[in-house]
Amino acid sequence: MKLSLAWLRDYVDLPADLPVGELMHDLTMTTVEVESATAAGDDTVFEIDNKSLTNRPDLWGHYGIARELAAIYKLPLRPVVAPLASILPERPPAAPLVGTLDPECRRFTATAFGNVRASESPAWLRERLARVGQNSFNLWVDLTNYVMLDIGQPMHVYDASRIALPLGTRKSRKGEKTRLLNGDEYELDEGILTIVDAQSIVGIAGVMGGLDSSVTAGTTAIVLECANFDALTIRRASRRLNLRTEASSRFEKAIDTPRIDLAVTKFIALVRELQPDAIVQSVADVCSAPTEPGKVTTTLEYLETRLGASLTRQEIVAGLESLGFDVDEGRSGDASGSPDAGVLAVTVPTWRSTGDVSGPHDLLEEIARLRGYDTFAFVPAQVQLVKPAINARAQFERRLRDLLTLTGGLYEVVTYPWVKHEFLDASGVDASRAPKLHVAPAPDQDTVRPSLIPNLLEAVAQNLGFFDSFRIFEFGRVFPGGSVPGDHPDEQLPVQPRRLAAAFAGPDAAALFREAQGLVELLPRVTHGAPLTFRASDGPAWADAAGRIAISGPNGPAGTLAVVTKRARRLAGIKRGELVMFELDVDALAPLPSRDNRFDPIGNYPQADVDVSLLFPVATPWSRIRELANVGAPVREVLFVDDYRGRGIPDGAKSITLRLRIGEPGRTLTSEEINAAAARVRAALREQLGAGERTA
Repeated sequence: MKLSLAWLRDYVDLPADLPVGELMHDLTMTTVEVESATAAGDDTVFEIDNKSLTNRPDLWGHYGIARELAAIYKLPLRPVVAPLASILPERPPAAPLVGTLDPECRRFTATAFGNVRASESPAWLRERLARVGQNSFNLWVDLTNYVMLDIGQPMHVYDASRIALPLGTRKSRKGEKTRLLNGDEYELDEGILTIVDAQSIVGIAGVMGGLDSSVTAGTTAIVLECANFDALTIRRASRRLNLRTEASSRFEKAIDTPRIDLAVTKFIALVRELQPDAIVQSVADVCSAPTEPGKVTTTLEYLETRLGASLTRQEIVAGLESLGFDVDEGRSGDASGSPDAGVLAVTVPTWRSTGDVSGPHDLLEEIARLRGYDTFAFVPAQVQLVKPAINARAQFERRLRDLLTLTGGLYEVVTYPWVKHEFLDASGVDASRAPKLHVAPAPDQDTVRPSLIPNLLEAVAQNLGFFDSFRIFEFGRVFPGGSVPGDHPDEQLPVQPRRLAAAFAGPDAAALFREAQGLVELLPRVTHGAPLTFRASDGPAWADAAGRIAISGPNGPAGTLAVVTKRARRLAGIKRGELVMFELDVDALAPLPSRDNRFDPIGNYPQADVDVSLLFPVATPWSRIRELANVGAPVREVLFVDDYRGRGIPDGAKSITLRLRIGEPGRTLTSEEINAAAARVRAALREQLGAGERTA
């Protein structure tokens, strides 16, 4: 945007010898960013970076910038124009110039002028427009552009003989066409806000007027339209049409409705000066959503504490009032209006109430920039070095992640907290009690996950398109149903336990199951809890009855490890390979707070590993074999090695190889003692479980 220094001097008496560099500095520090300043005869034209004006719709005109400069330099600000009553002593009659309006049109005014001539603009007007980058067309179009650049309120003139009154606004219908002032014809989508007369579209609201209703050399009567529209509506229309104009740039910043009065009055005053024979015949004004002045209450203590400087009440009030704010100094702002010397009740002007100034922090900025940021003393920040708080839960989960990734070779995935219906059906998880999303990302994703299993099934199905074998896991909160009290007595929050789930995909279900169980058995090493226990039991619908176990931890039931059923794989779109999954309650893995820590030192004497292979009935669980193999000293540990079924093994039997770790802490055992310990284990397993020696 370009600004003329001579134009600014219409409103504020800036010193004639003011160095350009000084003005640029003040503008940059307090108002906007000046990119360049160019000499133009007896004038200076400033190039303003529009990005610095995004939240300041009041600065999209010379008068708004002049108001800022008057406050910065503490100079009086002249009014834009005399009151309308002094320009038009007799109020023009009201007329039905405005018809039906769309709700997104907040105010619409129309003023009819007669006895007009579409003459050329005077030299001073054409020169001013040229200096700020605007072409000259005719007096009436130039006046609308001049007022827009002066006050920041776009307006448009129609040839009264080329429109069918009344004017109004409505949303476009798909396929409608209109020709605009740039000469291009546009086919409109549905929902674009348009200006219409009684017969057709005469312009795109807030963007550009129509060519067929424009002022020509033969125009003798005009209708001036000056309106206010919803900012987002204009922004969307401009983007959909790929048409950005000076008008749309201002409307999309959310300008206030009272600015229309100033703009129309200025327009009429210029008409009286430049074409005094023109007659204001009638007016119409419809306002459905007037801009209300904002109300902000703050205190001297709030301002001084955050600015780090002592401020006088007079300094604060004078600064804010110079920008158009109204300050009620001694009232608390509540219903009683009781006196309070430390409170400032501030009424924000409408031109700063459309999204710019909304709270005490905004007033803080206004006061600071007017005083000058360089006037505040530098105070170094107080830095206190303290030991960081230990987050035991975060460390606990980090140890679990490290075990799964570094030891188990799993990859962590992160899925959305909602779940698709097809994967809920595949997992057989009851979602009837799970919370529903009020605004779902898709119709089939309106349920937040009651379990991690459904989303992991989806992740497996997607990855099988690229890999035959992989391991993945996820940490996350689930929503199984139920609620707990919140901070407020009337507040209820959904239960959100943390779960850990993993999926092992590959060709061999038995190998995957043993791998998964082995990894789960290692979890107590990093959780520092009691060993996990495994037992056969009923499981969730996704777990195959032929390969599932329930897992219990120090705090009770922890979860399930199982082979995924064929039905679940089919419904999830998993068409090849086998899948083993587990889901654990993270809280159930945490150690009990009352446990006793015990340190077992590493022995100074060597231990012997002896592998024992025996035949067992197929239904014999490993947990029972390990329990009976722990016959006591010198057997220190029993480890699983292999499960073999095939050639040389009788039907209905399996060969289990277990490793016995044998040793004494105070001496080295002889080979006879080691063999005797292994024989005791064999005998116990034969006697209790009917184990037989493997001969092949």
